[in-house]
This record gives sequence, C-alpha cells and structure tokens, in this order.
Amino acid sequence: MGRSRSEAADFPPLLQMPLGVEGSDTSFIAGVTSNCCMIPLHLWTRFVGGPVATMCAVVAFGCSPAYPKRLDYGLYPSAAMQRDMHYSVYKPPAWTAAESLPLVVLLHGAGDDPRTPDSVGVGQVLDAAIQSGSVPRTVITWPQGDLGFWENWANGERRYRDWVNQELIPHVSRRYHTRDCPEGCHLMGISMGGAGALSFVLAEPQQWRSVSVLSAPVYNIDEIEEMSENFWLNLIIPTEDIWGPFSRERAPQRNVYTRWQQARDVGTLSLLFTWGSQDSDDIRRSNRRLEAHFAEREIHARMFEFDGDHSWDSWLRVLPQVIRAQVPAN
Repeated sequence: MGRSRSEAADFPPLLQMPLGVEGSDTSFIAGVTSNCCMIPLHLWTRFVGGPVATMCAVVAFGCSPAYPKRLDYGLYPSAAMQRDMHYSVYKPPAWTAAESLPLVVLLHGAGDDPRTPDSVGVGQVLDAAIQSGSVPRTVITWPQGDLGFWENWANGERRYRDWVNQELIPHVSRRYHTRDCPEGCHLMGISMGGAGALSFVLAEPQQWRSVSVLSAPVYNIDEIEEMSENFWLNLIIPTEDIWGPFSRERAPQRNVYTRWQQARDVGTLSLLFTWGSQDSDDIRRSNRRLEAHFAEREIHARMFEFDGDHSWDSWLRVLPQVIRAQVPAN
C-alpha cells in the first residue's frame, strides 16, 4: 500500500478534473455543476423529462453553505486510478485509537466531493446525534468519486470501485482501527452515490454488511437501454466509456431487478432505500416500483419516503436515521 498525506490545504477543485474522455471539454461539465443553483430540478423535469431529466439533474446538483472544518483529510496514491485520490474521514467525538468501530463508506453524489460533508455541516449533526445516544459511534469515510458514477469504467481508464474496495478501505481501516469487513463495513450512497452503492454490492456482495441508497433512481433494464441511446444524455455523460455499449446479454448481471429475485439472492445483506417526498417523479416512482418488487418476492428491505427534497437540507435530517437503522449499536 502507498503513502498517505493528510493535507486539506492543497485540495484541488475536483470538478475540474478530466473525465478521462479523449477530447472532452471539462469546463463544460464544471459549468453545469457550478451553475446548479440556477437550474432547479423541476426545470430539468419539465423541459427534458423522464430518466434523462433525473440524470441531468444529478450531474447538475451541488450547492452548499460553509461550516467549520470537522473532518480529517487524506491523499492516497491510487494504483487503480493512476493518480492521487482524496478522501475525508469523520471520527466520533472523543475518538481514540483504542476503539474498534464500524466503518461506513459513503459515496457522494455528482457535484459533491470529500469536502462536501464539512461544507454542509455533517460532522456537527452527527456529533449531536452520537452525543445524545441516538446514533452509534462509527467512523465514516467519503472517497473521491469525481463524476465517474463509481464504476470500474468499461474503457479501463478509471477504476473507482477498485480504488475504494482494494485501496481506501484497507488504508482507513488500519489508520482508524475499524472493524473487519464484511461484518464491520456498511456502504451508503446519495444520489449518484446511491446508484454506485448498488453497483458495488452487485459486483462484490461479500464485502458489505449493509447497503443504504438515498435519493437515487433505480432503473430497470428497459430504462437503462433508453438512456444509453439518448443523444442529449450522452453529450453530458460518456456512457459507453463508463458502462460500454448496452447489451441485453450483460445488463441482467448489473441490475437489481434481475439479480435479486428471491431472499436468498440478497443473503445476509441488510438493505435500505429512502427517497424524498419532493425528489423527482423518476426517483419516487422507481423506488416505489422496487418496493413492490421486493414485497412480491418476500425480500426484506427497509424502504421509506422522508419529508424533503434532493438537497443536503433534507439528507442531513435523514442520514442519522439511516445510520441508526443499519449500523449495530456498539
């Protein structure tokens, strides 16, 4: 494993990092994300519609106020990504190296990065929840995921899943003395990160004790095929570079509807899906459809709609509930 450097001062602007697409105009993508406050979700839905609207809104999301720094920051020389990768870590109040706590890996959404939890006050919310006894003591790490959709890209240029599973988790676990995987490891994702979390557990289910998906669309194979053929979406997201050409033969291996047909397909993995009452129609509809899929097949999953929208104002309220539901008390 490589060296790590804890240094927040020279954290680069992640949204300016290249997408790994030859000839791509990264300033366009940065412009989309930086102007997110001027492009409300309902406008994407009104003028574009359907799954494409949701994906565009996910890419455009990312506006946050500032709070005092609470997290540790690190830089890791990733072989999987062939460059230094950033991460941040939340430790509970009065943490000591003598503790052995669960590890939560939280995959951020598009427009966010490992600095986002500090910028929206996640640490302060979790501090209060832990000190009140309503949330168990846990270590949380946020890896850098850029706008890469948390995939090992089909073109081989980026390996986000390998960076997290093979490099970051062992490194953070050693440094913060967290419990061993799978029993001590919990995966969570918000928006784009929620879709990434599903990709992670479908690829390597043995790595995790639980997976939690917040405000993410859950598409079936027909919808994924529709998006792969959409001209406007492909202007924003390099879908073939990330997932490869759409294939009806390969798609079932990467889709929850086909992979989770009965309770034994899920095994001991604890599932939680939650979405906002003001999330996009697409997110609400797709999660309710998945809820019906699970109920029909007697697959146990915690699924609930929270009062809120696709923003950190809402996720700050629901995140402690998710941690309490999924991470066992110490």
